[in-house]
Amino acid sequence: MANLGTVDKGSKSFKEKALAQEFKEHCERRANQIKKTVFVENVFLNDAVEQWKDFCLGYTEQTRNLYILLVEKFIEFIDGDVIYITDLETSDIK
Repeated sequence: MANLGTVDKGSKSFKEKALAQEFKEHCERRANQIKKTVFVENVFLNDAVEQWKDFCLGYTEQTRNLYILLVEKFIEFIDGDVIYITDLETSDIK
């Protein structure tokens, strides 16, 4: 069995290994962009979620739907206790 994150056998979305590798690199670049994001002003959590959904348009439909589902479950979990994204704490994420 291949390790997670590899493209040794392609995927259901990509029949050619080269295309799968290119898409994997694209996703890694996008992930690095997010990691470098710095919030300099209070951003409403709901606005950040909408921006995230727009950002997810760059992924395959299946991946996008999964990411959106996960973020919506997270929003349900915090149950309106967080208004601004900068108010999120480590305990919210854990």
